[in-house]
Amino acid sequence: MDGTEFLDKAIEMNVDTPIIMISGHGTIETAVEAIKKGAYDFIPKPLDLNRILITLRNALDRTSLVKETKSLKRKINKNNEMIGIRGPSRRLKK
Repeated sequence: MDGTEFLDKAIEMNVDTPIIMISGHGTIETAVEAIKKGAYDFIPKPLDLNRILITLRNALDRTSLVKETKSLKRKINKNNEMIGIRGPSRRLKK
């Protein structure tokens, strides 16, 4: 399986982990296709250590923000739940 096939499978499985593609044979078209499909970034070889470190840090920051956003959305939805089973409460829920 090559990197593009792996990316397809990961997206199909709904993986939350950012996927960074690295290739020594990639073209601009391949990079654009990978990003459109859902890759976090596409880094060509030869590798630039600074670019890898920045990309990894940004990917981790993004992952953290996505998790925090999901958590906050759950809390907001939970706080907006109405509790009550009597007549007036039931009418408000509708």
